[in-house]
Amino acid sequence: MVRTMSISKGPMGKQHHRIGCGEDRPHQNACEVHPFELAFSGFSGAGKTTLLEKLVPMLAPLRLGYLKSDAHRVAMDREGKDTFRLAQAGCDQVGIQSEGISAQIFREGSPLRDWKLRMSENDAVLLEGFRDTAIPKILVLDHAGKAFRAFEEGRFQSVQAIVYPDQAPLCDLPVFHRDDVESLAEFVKQFWASRIPKVRGLVLAGGQSRRMGSDKASLRYHGATQAAWALSLLSESGLDPVVSRAFGQEAPEGVSSQALLYDRFVDFGPLGGILTAMESDPQAAWLVVGCDLPFVNRSVLENLIGDRDPHQNATVYLDSEDCFPEPMLSLWEPKSRLRALEFLGLGHRCPRKVLINSRVKLLPSPGGRILFNANTPGDREEVLRTDAPFGKVN
Repeated sequence: MVRTMSISKGPMGKQHHRIGCGEDRPHQNACEVHPFELAFSGFSGAGKTTLLEKLVPMLAPLRLGYLKSDAHRVAMDREGKDTFRLAQAGCDQVGIQSEGISAQIFREGSPLRDWKLRMSENDAVLLEGFRDTAIPKILVLDHAGKAFRAFEEGRFQSVQAIVYPDQAPLCDLPVFHRDDVESLAEFVKQFWASRIPKVRGLVLAGGQSRRMGSDKASLRYHGATQAAWALSLLSESGLDPVVSRAFGQEAPEGVSSQALLYDRFVDFGPLGGILTAMESDPQAAWLVVGCDLPFVNRSVLENLIGDRDPHQNATVYLDSEDCFPEPMLSLWEPKSRLRALEFLGLGHRCPRKVLINSRVKLLPSPGGRILFNANTPGDREEVLRTDAPFGKVN
């Protein structure tokens, strides 16, 4: 027997359900579709699509997504095609995969939040319509002035600028003639730049250190425990860092209890620590440093931040072989949280696997012994015998 549930719309209904399930968290309303999103709204016939056609090439090389809201029922398939026939037979969702293109068609409409995961691999998303949502938007005026009158009445939310066809309207917002696409493109770039998330620091120090035989976070290479050393590097770079630890682990010497962040994703390794940081501050980007990297230095961290691409899921150095991304020295953007959770749900716990299969900016290995992982007693002895590139490790 199939059971169904109805939710009351009264006092104990939707709003109380949101609060109980945590949907009242401000970060969950930070964007509707994508961290870098912008809608072009107005009334029919104002020229929104034509404007977007001209604008998109000027936003290169960004990889852009496009989503249109439409009040009318649309048909995305053709009668007689295999997908059409199977939909008619009763499939709620059909898809087609080929070397050049793939597509999915859903019989029922999707909630706007479902597009977050579908659009997350894009650098930014342009939307058309959505005039009744809080999505930041450019208002495209029509010749008759209908849209501007609606704007003055407060019917458009979160308007950032106005595009006009004839005479510039009198208002406190930036205005652009519809033919001045170059200036509009510059405004869009600056708007997205204003939304670039801050960067915080995360020291991964919650492992069991089985191969080393003792807590790697408490080993000393620089006259301080490795956790305290990495924490100080991140602090000197102004990144408001924390140290990831598993439950039951004490703070390494030199690390205050206030700087500890205990894993909420238990027994999921480094990916659990990264996701815990993202959950603790979902609007921040996280620069991750493993406690088993004794040769990391402030210059390398600042180079990683300077080469950051905030539109991709992460910015990451290649390993010392220049083969794979090195998650123990990487910068994860807020939207990568969706990607990491998706992989976790598919049974993959390895942060490197997430990076390999996501759109990330790959930087050449920093060279030298920067990415040397000290995981065994033999590795530790090698470090202690080595002149580090930026001073003697002791």
